[in-house]
Amino acid sequence: MSVFRQLGQETIAKVSANPYRTLLKTRGIGFRIADTMAQSLGCELTHRDRLIAGLRHVVDARSASGHTLATSDELASEGAQLLGVDVARMASVVELLLAHENL
Repeated sequence: MSVFRQLGQETIAKVSANPYRTLLKTRGIGFRIADTMAQSLGCELTHRDRLIAGLRHVVDARSASGHTLATSDELASEGAQLLGVDVARMASVVELLLAHENL
């Protein structure tokens, strides 16, 4: 099913406002496709929404592989490698999500 069919006439507005949140809720679109689409819309490589979505992707992939425990350093390292960003920047996102109990 197309993104437009799922989101309706507000597709462009919703995707433009937060491509990661919107696209990842869309059936059939995973992180890599959402990331490609978001970057084509001009989303910066270090945008907070991208870092959060990438980190959640790392956690989901680890969980799907049977890994239910990881240190903050492991998550930051894997997230940084996936997204091509600095580990310190990714570590701050890990700490932010942990502080808000969103990870």
